[in-house]
Amino acid sequence: MILKADNIYKSYTTKNSERTEVLRGLSIDIQQGEFISIQGASGSGKSTLLHCLGGLDKPDAGNIVINLNSEMLNLYNLKDDHISKVRNTFFGFVFQFHHLLPEFTTRENVAMPALIAGKSKKEVMERTDYLLERVGIANKSDNKPQNMSGGEQQRVAIARALINFPEIIIADEPTGNLDSDNSAQVLDLIDELIHEFKTTFIIATHSQDIAQRAGKKIFIKNGVLLNQ
Repeated sequence: MILKADNIYKSYTTKNSERTEVLRGLSIDIQQGEFISIQGASGSGKSTLLHCLGGLDKPDAGNIVINLNSEMLNLYNLKDDHISKVRNTFFGFVFQFHHLLPEFTTRENVAMPALIAGKSKKEVMERTDYLLERVGIANKSDNKPQNMSGGEQQRVAIARALINFPEIIIADEPTGNLDSDNSAQVLDLIDELIHEFKTTFIIATHSQDIAQRAGKKIFIKNGVLLNQ
């Protein structure tokens, strides 16, 4: 097991000071190398679950346990700086909107998480160039995001997510902002990378194309897991 969510609860306070319960005692076990799709209506808790799993948002109750170097650790019992390090190295993230830094080139955007992790620049740039070649945009390495298409920007985001050899890629609607052609190309790329890198992929999606390719399909309704 690479990750376990145990009895997760999460609520938010609205502008009217009302509490909205988003996750209600949700539990899930995730194995190394699995390709998991998470489906559910808008507001069902998909994104909130991903944020809790990836160390982005602490649950109100319950535990997120990760297998870090063969040691099972409760993620939110770690100190903040340790959680930040885990987010940067254990996880890779791909969102609907690419969140690339506009002042940096493609190459710099991809390399950034590994440079932050303190890896040698030579090693980082070699892997960056390999990943850019692998995702099919090596010819755009000096471009800035505003000079690239949406599909190209999402390929940069995927390469960036892989730069630190993460155990788990967490993706939230990675094709949701793309047209059908680019969506299909990115989906094919994700499928290829899962097999090449043996990385665990957890993807929240409305796309039936993505869900059909997943080895495990999870459905959430009103913050509760319908199946596992």
